[in-house]
Amino acid sequence: MKREDQNTTDVLTWDEGVTLRKYPALDADTSAHVVIIGGGITGALSAYLLAKGGKKVVLVEKGKVGFGATGVTTAFITESLDTRPSELVKGLGTIPASIILNSHEEAILLIESIIRDEKIDCDFTRCENRIYATTVKEKNLLKEELRVLKTLGREASFVGKEENELGFKNEGYLLTEGQAKFHPMKFIGALLERARKLGVEIYENTEALSIMHNSHGKAQAVRTASGNIRADWVIASTYEPFKHPSSLYFKKALYTSYVFELEIEKGVLPEGIYEDLKSPYHYWRVDAGKKFDRMIVGGEDHRADIHINEEKCFKALEDFVATTFPKLSYKIVRRWSGPILESIDGLAYIGELHPGERVMYAFGFSGNGMTYAGITAQIVVDKVFGRHNIWASLYDVGRSPGFIMLFEKGIDYSKEFFGGAVKNIFKYSGGGK
Repeated sequence: MKREDQNTTDVLTWDEGVTLRKYPALDADTSAHVVIIGGGITGALSAYLLAKGGKKVVLVEKGKVGFGATGVTTAFITESLDTRPSELVKGLGTIPASIILNSHEEAILLIESIIRDEKIDCDFTRCENRIYATTVKEKNLLKEELRVLKTLGREASFVGKEENELGFKNEGYLLTEGQAKFHPMKFIGALLERARKLGVEIYENTEALSIMHNSHGKAQAVRTASGNIRADWVIASTYEPFKHPSSLYFKKALYTSYVFELEIEKGVLPEGIYEDLKSPYHYWRVDAGKKFDRMIVGGEDHRADIHINEEKCFKALEDFVATTFPKLSYKIVRRWSGPILESIDGLAYIGELHPGERVMYAFGFSGNGMTYAGITAQIVVDKVFGRHNIWASLYDVGRSPGFIMLFEKGIDYSKEFFGGAVKNIFKYSGGGK
């Protein structure tokens, strides 16, 4: 392995060369059918689809649109979930597991169709997702996951180590075709402009302070420092639940993930999306370029409330790169950390916390934020228009997680804690907490 001399930059991958339209701050009272709080990809998709359906929408963002969690994502658009198919089947049953996987596939199709219909230039690329094994035990686990996927009617295959040319040591991988990746800031910038032309009012630097209710307990308006927005529905598409309702406190946990953008030699690794099976796990994408390829690699996740010097986590991530790709020459162009909000049972929460209140939440997207954004937008639209949605009950905010799902995710989070946070605290002892 050869690491070139480098100076990393604080400019994120998705910021470089992208100028988003500046939207005004709210300066007076207004009204709409729907108010959306949060200007990330979930809010943008919801606003666009609602406006396409004829609803008047106001979207407010306390900072700049796209510069929250969307701005630090690695932008995988995949039905390969952080919660394994076997866990879904054991915890929920075959039919619900199949519906969940179908919802993510439909989200990919939704994003692709919008990009095509609106002619959005955002580097959208269909690609393969590879979950690879480094041990025989992991290989057997992947083969079991393949068996489960087949029972759910999903298309996938296992490629043995003798058959593949990944360019790094492995025991084979689970291959899912037809997944995707894109440039999230180019997408959200163009999508919001399309939404604005459909009549959506977009306000930046406008923080929602509270949701006001009428005497019947239904949402009536969103209050900001500079004006109130009356509406029939409120969609809280903030990364963490808006104003942190106490009843949602124990349904999620915030993690921090660490990311490098690398320049690597062209053609060394096949383009696509990759994941390993470690705890904490690692993930990366390879994007083909003209002079070199780009590799965006992340991992070393830990609970955000466990204070670890970030240099230790970046060092652990670079050690992963060096160990996995011992012959790879690379240059670290950028690095950053970002939030990962996990739910306690491995599925996102989407919907009304109090039925009939007309306030919808969407959170706990884990590592599948792009597809969950598409799922949320479709559930939101169906709810606002009074239509049944087959996915809604599975992602219900008020659900009580089953024991099996809690148990399985508890094991995963424990492994991540001891394999990530504890390991990095003691292994990298210099210069940090």
